[in-house]
Amino acid sequence: MKSAATHLIGGMVLILAVGVCAQTPPTITIDTIEIQGLTRVGEPLIRSQLESREGEPISRRAIARDIRRLSQMGYFTNIEAHYELRVGTNVLIYKFTEEKTIGELVIVGNKKLKDRDVRSALNYQEGEPFFEEAFESERFDLLDMYKDKGFLNATVDIVVEELDNSRMRVSYLIEEGRKARVKKVKFSGNESLSNRKLRRTVKTGNGFLFISGKYKEEKFNTDLENIVGHYGDIGHLEAEIISTDFEYFKKGKRVLITINLFEGPEYTIANLDLDENFVFTDPELYQLIEVNPGDVHNKSQVAKDALAIESQYSDNGYVNARVNSLVTLDYENHTTNIIHHVVENDLKYIRELIITGNSDTKDEVARRHIVLTPGDRFDGSDLRYSVNELNRSQLFGEVRPSLEDFRPDDRFVNLLMDVDEGKTGNFNFGVGLNSDTGVGGFGELRLNNFDISNPPSFTGGGQIFTANASIGEYYTGYRIGFTDPEFMGYPFSFGVDLFDDESESRGGSEFTIKQQGARIRLGKRLSTNITVQTYFGFADVSIDNLDTFVDPKLRELEDDGTSHTWGWSFIRNTANHYLDPTDGTRFQFNNEWAGLGGDNEYVKFQTDITLYYGIKKFEKMSFLFNNRNGYAIPLGDKKFVPLSARFFAGGGSTVRGYDNRDVGPRARTFQRAFGRNFFDKEAVGGEFRILNTLEAKYKLNDIMRLYTFADGGGLWFDIDDFEIDDFKYSVGIGVGLQVPFLGPLRIDYGFPLNPDDHQGSGRLHLQSLINF
Repeated sequence: MKSAATHLIGGMVLILAVGVCAQTPPTITIDTIEIQGLTRVGEPLIRSQLESREGEPISRRAIARDIRRLSQMGYFTNIEAHYELRVGTNVLIYKFTEEKTIGELVIVGNKKLKDRDVRSALNYQEGEPFFEEAFESERFDLLDMYKDKGFLNATVDIVVEELDNSRMRVSYLIEEGRKARVKKVKFSGNESLSNRKLRRTVKTGNGFLFISGKYKEEKFNTDLENIVGHYGDIGHLEAEIISTDFEYFKKGKRVLITINLFEGPEYTIANLDLDENFVFTDPELYQLIEVNPGDVHNKSQVAKDALAIESQYSDNGYVNARVNSLVTLDYENHTTNIIHHVVENDLKYIRELIITGNSDTKDEVARRHIVLTPGDRFDGSDLRYSVNELNRSQLFGEVRPSLEDFRPDDRFVNLLMDVDEGKTGNFNFGVGLNSDTGVGGFGELRLNNFDISNPPSFTGGGQIFTANASIGEYYTGYRIGFTDPEFMGYPFSFGVDLFDDESESRGGSEFTIKQQGARIRLGKRLSTNITVQTYFGFADVSIDNLDTFVDPKLRELEDDGTSHTWGWSFIRNTANHYLDPTDGTRFQFNNEWAGLGGDNEYVKFQTDITLYYGIKKFEKMSFLFNNRNGYAIPLGDKKFVPLSARFFAGGGSTVRGYDNRDVGPRARTFQRAFGRNFFDKEAVGGEFRILNTLEAKYKLNDIMRLYTFADGGGLWFDIDDFEIDDFKYSVGIGVGLQVPFLGPLRIDYGFPLNPDDHQGSGRLHLQSLINF
């Protein structure tokens, strides 16, 4: 649309145009009013706006007001008024020049992109005002769209034609050319960073196997910014991209991109100071800072240091604390001076916790995962923990925390938790593949936000109901479970499980264990990191397909029986993330006692500790160390812990590189058939086990992770048999995939370092769960 200023200027000119009327004798009466120049605007609409009337005297002032009023309608670029005497008739003529509009928009030559895609990139469509000067910008927008789609040599011409006095035809003549794939990205002028390091920074041109990468303008511009940023992290603060060259091959189907660089000198840090920090002393804050005087200036790390200082304040209630890093360059000496200027602001307390977006889930269900409560001093670490807990609950798709100032009292803020409801229920079925347990199909109904007291929807209570069935080559099981994280409003969890399992061993043992039973669970969270649990269980255990042990003493292991168990566990979890932790530990201690009138009698102790460690300079790299220990003791008249409760080792979840259950003691068995005895050896498990794992993980992206690991472990029939020389060791590599809509996949290959003669030279371990 034309600006109001344009109409105002036109109005001033047009008022002068009716000066003739001012000289007309006032006794002249208007016989006829004639409207000229209209094509788009209706004449009745114009006449309804006129103050001048037929049969009334001509008035210069009325005509001026008519022109001003009609100009404000926005339909015209020019309005003129004049008087004529025609054969004794006084005629007042209004002549209009209408705004030009786009009467027709034509797109020609687009074959790869649809008309609607091209039109979506245009700001001006049919029926809208026509401004010739705007169409050069339209042309560049179309070229940018084609570049983003990989058509680097596309051209666009614009042809404008007049349809009538007020309507224009605008034609876009497109020559798409060939879609260019990036053959290679080269660099020129780089010395401090090798081509190899720069290519790691650049995403453009990263194809797959023998397929060249696509070119996208937005991605390429981001690559250029990342290159300059990379140089800033190694002290080259004056680095810049001088130019980029595109060289086409194979008739425009391939493009070679050359990035021309100016690196500039390397800067080191001369001085580093803190300013306006009163709550924390300089030594306390210096401990958080990674770059120091004498170091090469690292632009990203300086920013991270400022964020670390802000987090220190936020974790102690100073919500609005800000750190501005002021960097000055000494161009002569190639050094920098850094001042972290701290604006502390006031200590804040939480006045109100407000949850929004939870259309199904009750407020109290969400609140149980949030450790911050009204009246608490704000704590940034507690907020991060709360968001992590809400994500881990699987009740919500996304959690967006924010703070709102409480105006009546500036000591307080409101904590806002805006959430998206997650899937309240899932029904999954598919195929599971595990190198230890074989191939199988599964079906599962899981309700993560179940509410047994809210029929008929049964949603919103944060309870968990599961029913699943697995039918496979070596394992068949049916399970139903119910968990209420806050049973009847009390701060402890309650759960019930029913199960019917049949598991066939493979590898070092080949017998089948069947278990049917139930378990009741209770749990209590003592703090944000500590949970205690207890359970009471009953199981009817039977063993099939087990050959007879040659040693009569071991034949006790062949017995069926019932297990009445009571157990408890202590869990402390300080991991900083539930999927990809890079800091913290997870420790669990379990104790189980079997007796209470059952056939099996034993006591069992287990510990499981995992330490997580991430490398700050390599955020995608992290390590974990895991140690698991188990010790079981027979009770009563039993000489041995039953097979269903013994420990085993070897396989994908214990010591990789070895076959399933192939590490540890084996006992000689026999089976009589065809009038003779056939002998074999069977893994009988142990009453004492130690397992250790050291694993490095590199997170390529949200879907793929690479692993390398070292496992070591041992299993002994009882603790008196312990010998350090019995440990088995392995190393290996692995890859993990989290495929959207399908499920997780983990593939490891382990190489045993000290196998026995029967244990082979390596083994592939595969775990997958594919949802349909």
